[in-house]
Amino acid sequence: MQIAQRVCIFSLFPLLFISACGQLPIQEMSDARQVISAAYAANADHYVSEQMNYAEQQLHQAEYFLAKKSLEKARAHAVMAKKHALQAHHAAAALNRAVTSLDKLKVLQGKNEGQNKSMGLYQQALNAVKKGDLSETIYLADETYRQAEAALNELYLQRAQQLSDRVKQQNSHYSADGTLLKRAQQAQQKREGKKAFELFNILINTEN
Repeated sequence: MQIAQRVCIFSLFPLLFISACGQLPIQEMSDARQVISAAYAANADHYVSEQMNYAEQQLHQAEYFLAKKSLEKARAHAVMAKKHALQAHHAAAALNRAVTSLDKLKVLQGKNEGQNKSMGLYQQALNAVKKGDLSETIYLADETYRQAEAALNELYLQRAQQLSDRVKQQNSHYSADGTLLKRAQQAQQKREGKKAFELFNILINTEN
């Protein structure tokens, strides 16, 4: 029993020695791994593979220097791995959001001027990825999202107006649900396209 205890105590000496000489970069290593994992979950390896490869390389370097007991070098590489993985995650998230809005715009009304303009911006964002400029990528992807959402809102407002005209033509028929009608009209006045369309649609389907 005493021999086993001595072996256990002696096995802790290297770790204790490292801790005595400097603080282990445990938090930095953990942060880097978590951000890299989140970036993969956002499909960053699909959009910005080079950035992800670099982040992985930095993490491997951090692990290498940790094994060599070079704590400051390990910490520096872990911080760098987190930084690049975070940039990759932000870029992928922005591109994913842009693609989602473009897909919704395409489904709602096929090709149109709003979609063509948004697609042009999206292509510029992808070109920025190829150049390694992730700040420009994020900016252009965000612009793509905003313009696609604006185009979507206009389409919903147009459809809401069509339903509103239908309601006006049969005003007495829809007067029973005045509250719902008022909410739909308020959403239309506030230019909340999707909300107005959905409320008018519910009103018409309920009364039919």
